[in-house]
Amino acid sequence: MQQLKRLYLYLKNLDLYKSNIGLFLFLLLHLIVWTLIPTLTREALDSKIDMSENYVWGKEFQLGYYKHPPFFAWIVGIWFRIFPTTNFYYFLLSQVNIIVGFIFVYLLSKEIIGKQKALIAVMLLEFIPYYNILGIKLNANSILLSVWPAVIFFFYKAIKEDRWFFWVLTGISAAIALLSKYYSAMLFVAMIAFLLIRDNFNVAKTLKRKGIFFALGAFLLTMLPHFKWLWDTDFVIFKYVAEQRGERFILSSIKFLSRPFLYLLPVVLISKFALSLKLRKLLSLKFNNLNHLFLYSITFIPYIATFFVGLILTIETSGIWGMPIWFLFTTILMSNKISHNDRIAKAVLGFLLLSLIVGISIRVSNLRINENYHFPGKKIAVALTEAWHAKYSSNLSYIIGENRACYYTSFYSMDHPSVIISFDYLVSPWVSKKDFTRKGGVIVCDYGNSGCALEARRSFKKYKLQWNKLEVDNYIFNYALIPPYK
Repeated sequence: MQQLKRLYLYLKNLDLYKSNIGLFLFLLLHLIVWTLIPTLTREALDSKIDMSENYVWGKEFQLGYYKHPPFFAWIVGIWFRIFPTTNFYYFLLSQVNIIVGFIFVYLLSKEIIGKQKALIAVMLLEFIPYYNILGIKLNANSILLSVWPAVIFFFYKAIKEDRWFFWVLTGISAAIALLSKYYSAMLFVAMIAFLLIRDNFNVAKTLKRKGIFFALGAFLLTMLPHFKWLWDTDFVIFKYVAEQRGERFILSSIKFLSRPFLYLLPVVLISKFALSLKLRKLLSLKFNNLNHLFLYSITFIPYIATFFVGLILTIETSGIWGMPIWFLFTTILMSNKISHNDRIAKAVLGFLLLSLIVGISIRVSNLRINENYHFPGKKIAVALTEAWHAKYSSNLSYIIGENRACYYTSFYSMDHPSVIISFDYLVSPWVSKKDFTRKGGVIVCDYGNSGCALEARRSFKKYKLQWNKLEVDNYIFNYALIPPYK
């Protein structure tokens, strides 16, 4: 008891904003709360297939995939070489990603606005949906919550100290950003724009800075294997990018432009009332101050550029693409004078505890807000794997058919079979028809999905498919076993 009392008095008298313990406690609390909430409230990884699809790609370690470049899938693949394939560890990875982003935001903000305000800026990010409820899902968008702050931290250090080491790190991290999602090109637009604005649009002066060429060289060398993959696959990924064009591009661009007003409103209100922040001062832009110019350029240029690119290329921009843009927004807020900074820690603690209580309540009451979060992927995986092992002595190596059932089977099955996506070996180059014929596998289709069944008959003409019915909870599937070649 005496030791607990001493610990309590130590924490009570500790200035959290001036101590690294404050940052550590915030990161730890965020990690625990936002890992537990989805673990307690969801049976499935997400409402769609993003997270299970990441795993399907990541376990194969390709240089690229038909939808996206490979970095975030590699992270998932490496993570599950170390940890078990369970929901808890996947949600933990999602939060580790956000924690890494928080750390880089803190390091960068500390350089610009000082240690105390930097911690408050990071804590304020907690109130932006991208860093709480929307950050649960790890995909090509959310991975940028960690990658973009890393790029800009190294970029700032390179500009400030002009050391080749930081320029090289800028180039490498920029390549990682592009290898995460091509949308990162919008961040590069902001970086180039800042360099040009700083040099009064004197391109010759900008190009005289040798560090830029160190960064460019590191970027190109890091990207080289992926560039070769693009060439070898006839730029297959751009076919998916082209599919994002549509007739509703004007409406989607307007929605993209308006969504931040809703998502950033909570943090603006908290800053105003908890910190007595005078919002009108945010409009007094001091572009003669390089730090202010840097913050506004990196934050708002990708936002504006996305809007105009969407209009020019008739791309139906998704609001979620803006997920990584606002990591310096709270740093901008904190670049102004504030007071009552002790209120922020209490607000963050209250928000996290309330979120956890809501999550526990949902679990206890068995409330189902969205049925897609309760897709019985694990039960399906177990049933299909058991059906295979009941007939064959070998591991289940491949699965093909309805994507969601296949992806979840790959993740949860003890055999972790590789997936032939949409019956297409071109987008699943880790499997050949010869491999599938030699090892066999499972075909699974939604019950009543005639398109899937027809494609199965076309793909396996020489087999007499014997369909079996699988009923799991409220879902019904048909599946057939393709025997290994003897």
